[in-house]
Amino acid sequence: MKKTLFVLIFLGLSILAISACAPTPCSPVLQYGPVLDSPPHDSIVSDLRPVLTWIDEEECPPDEFIINMAQNGTNGTITTLPFGGATGSYVTSWSPSVDLEVGVAYLWDVTAKNATKTSYPSDQWQFIVGDACDSLSLVAPTNELPVDGGTVTMADPTYTWGYADPTCTPSGYHLQVSSTADFSVLEVDVTDDNNPFKAWTTGILLSDCTDFYWRVAAVDGVDEGPWSTVSEFSTDLAGVCLCDPGSILAPFITAPGVFEVVPDLVPSIQWTDPSTCGVEGYAIHLSPDRDFADTTYNGGTGTPSTSWGPGMPLQEVTRYYTRVAGMVGID
Repeated sequence: MKKTLFVLIFLGLSILAISACAPTPCSPVLQYGPVLDSPPHDSIVSDLRPVLTWIDEEECPPDEFIINMAQNGTNGTITTLPFGGATGSYVTSWSPSVDLEVGVAYLWDVTAKNATKTSYPSDQWQFIVGDACDSLSLVAPTNELPVDGGTVTMADPTYTWGYADPTCTPSGYHLQVSSTADFSVLEVDVTDDNNPFKAWTTGILLSDCTDFYWRVAAVDGVDEGPWSTVSEFSTDLAGVCLCDPGSILAPFITAPGVFEVVPDLVPSIQWTDPSTCGVEGYAIHLSPDRDFADTTYNGGTGTPSTSWGPGMPLQEVTRYYTRVAGMVGID
């Protein structure tokens, strides 16, 4: 009897010991997203079917991983429908089944999956497919945005450009923005040899209502290629910058209409201004003479208001001619 009791106690202790050493059953809930490993963010990849790798930080191995890819346009804009694939098992690497396009930037991220449950996606990285340019073969980029002669409404605009040689990608660029045409006063002077992407937002705020000039050059280490053609743009952050006198457009008179008979001897002259910049006021010519020789009723708004009335009553049964011009200063 004692021997039997001893055996039962021994077996019970053994079962407890085995249970204590057994791994905790995995939860199907995925708590973390994968951590991307390679290719490095903002890198140039020569392989047309690069191997993408990541690190799994889940407590329990997922069933598989889902890889999302998309072509990357200006400033992170997805230019194609997302594509990618699944690993089908627990492996932490994947390669596309078709060749990627040379010179094109690709976004990619990874999500872990258990049955129908998915983790948070990883961070999104990007790379460019193709060969890196040799320093001796660097050519001048082509400015795209801000456009030459254009106006921007953001103090920290995105500068974008193209690169004329489709056979390679520069490892980086040198961007300059100046408030003077000869670049003697630099507002932005940024060089990054590890950023091959052709859309930069510098984080440097530009002054409002100011003309700026910008250019960019490709770089390879300490070597620098030729500058792009200089482009000029202006800032108008709130839409209230005054026009240069030469850029003021002729307003359109909206009331009274052509040959309209008005009952009021002090009519309201109204107009719209197609100019994309501001004026300080408007000059109004109102005359019974087609050549505006009689200046009796002429006046001005003194403000950007787009309506005005004469300071004295007009004559009854008289035809009048009117015209309006925007003004900045005395121009």
